[in-house]
Amino acid sequence: DALDRLAASLREGEFHAWPGEAGAMEAAGKQLQEALGAAGGAAGESTLEERDAAIAEAARELFDETFAAKIASRFEESAFVVWKGAGRDAGKDTGKDTGKDAGEDAARARLAAADAFRAEAAGDNPLARALVEVYFSSLLAAPESGD
Repeated sequence: DALDRLAASLREGEFHAWPGEAGAMEAAGKQLQEALGAAGGAAGESTLEERDAAIAEAARELFDETFAAKIASRFEESAFVVWKGAGRDAGKDTGKDTGKDAGEDAARARLAAADAFRAEAAGDNPLARALVEVYFSSLLAAPESGD
């Protein structure tokens, strides 16, 4: 599905995430840290189900209606940029429209992402969860330090 492919591209670093407001990011990070701590004391010790539940909850915390709408608008803007860029490079090397088709597919995926941020609960949105994973990658990868 388009959202899953876009989420995989985000995780691979093929494009970068837009950060949220500092206060919302801090609240979501604290919520994620607490959930992971309750699940086993460190990200590496929690089960996959616990980790996924913590990521979904952090997505719900972070992607309130305002931030979800902002991210949706950014995906719409990036869809236009990708679409326009694809037309410029289409068939440059091969004489085929593979560049244009790929660009149109990428633009459609970004429009699907915008729709998902407006329609789906953030915890159920694979791209919202991927954004949380990228935003808080160090928290998810490293065990908590003992205080």
